[in-house]
Amino acid sequence: MRVLREKTIAGLTVDEGRAKELMDMSPSLIVTALSPHIGYAKAASLVKRALAERRSLMDVALEEKVASEADLRRMLDPLPMTRGGVQK
Repeated sequence: MRVLREKTIAGLTVDEGRAKELMDMSPSLIVTALSPHIGYAKAASLVKRALAERRSLMDVALEEKVASEADLRRMLDPLPMTRGGVQK
């Protein structure tokens, strides 16, 4: 464990911008987050459109008036998803 820590883990840094970008474009994460609120079919449709148009899901969802920006930010917040269960 000491060697693993010293040779691979020590000194690692997180690129928060890239991590957020990857999370924002993760179809399974987005559909999982939105499904309880807008249904799976609508969530999947939004993700497909956002990916096809190379746009953010937030832009597409706001354009389609799925929810307010504040509600979408709350629904897409990844932190509650780490706690398990359905977050309303």
